[in-house]
Amino acid sequence: MKHPEVDGIFASNDMDAIQLLQVARQRGMTVPSDLQVIGYDGVQLPELSQNYQWLCSH
Repeated sequence: MKHPEVDGIFASNDMDAIQLLQVARQRGMTVPSDLQVIGYDGVQLPELSQNYQWLCSH
C-alpha cells in the first residue's frame, strides 16, 4: 500500500464505496480493521444490509 497511514476513505456515493470495499477485499484487506469506508448518498439496497453491513452510509 502506498500510504499505510490511510485507514479510511470517504466515497462520494454508496456505489463507489461498494467498489472500494470489493477492491480492498481483493487486496487482502479486512474492513473495518484495515480500512474504513463511508458512502454518502444513502442508497437503500437490500443487498447492502446483507453483504456490506460494515459500510457506513449517510
